Amino acid sequence: MKAFFDELKKDHKEVKDILEKMSSSSKTAEKSREKLFAQLKEELVPHMKAENVAFYSVLMDKKNARQNALEATEEHNLTEMVFRQLEETPAKDELWAVKVKVLKDLIEHHIEEEEQEIFEIAQEEIEKDDFKQIMQAFQQEKEKVKSSIS
Repeated sequence: MKAFFDELKKDHKEVKDILEKMSSSSKTAEKSREKLFAQLKEELVPHMKAENVAFYSVLMDKKNARQNALEATEEHNLTEMVFRQLEETPAKDELWAVKVKVLKDLIEHHIEEEEQEIFEIAQEEIEKDDFKQIMQAFQQEKEKVKSSIS
């Protein structure tokens, strides 16, 4: 159980670090912005998809966790939408920084809720032994998605 949550927290930190660099980047640093965006895509997309498949799908089946899982997956949907808009926005465009800020706010909100509320609910609702299988499914899905986007 702890290993799974630690894995998610590690991913969260990586994504937050990249977003921080993106939000403090200069409009003239177009190549740097593009590189950071590519790093974000490589970290964020596989993480979200793997969470949906391996973690939130399990929580959906738990009566006391379903609402939180629905909200979290909806936040993922919103994040994907803003992410796609950012992907289509040139890095030198003034809207790029605005979209990064919105994306950063969305993701930070999601991470905070997940780490503070959902992890606790998951510990109560999911059998301790099931976390090994969830972790395995998470890692497999993450690798599958990573290989499809690189």
